[in-house]
Amino acid sequence: MWDVVGKPDAWFWTGDVVYPNSSDVSALEAALQEQRERKEYVKFAKEISILDGTWDDHDLGINDAGKNTQDLNEDYWPM
Repeated sequence: MWDVVGKPDAWFWTGDVVYPNSSDVSALEAALQEQRERKEYVKFAKEISILDGTWDDHDLGINDAGKNTQDLNEDYWPM
């Protein structure tokens, strides 16, 4: 996907960065780390000026399920 996106001036995640299909916070952490380590994503992230995002309480599947994951998501930014 990342090679198709091209080289935007900025990239803003607007929530739901990954879908771990689990209510376990460690699954979310692992999925975020996997995304962050994908070589295509690493290359993409290095080529843009601004990479940022927002925490989304739906990251664990249902409304407010991820209310305790805000710190984890904040650790994900910046690249």
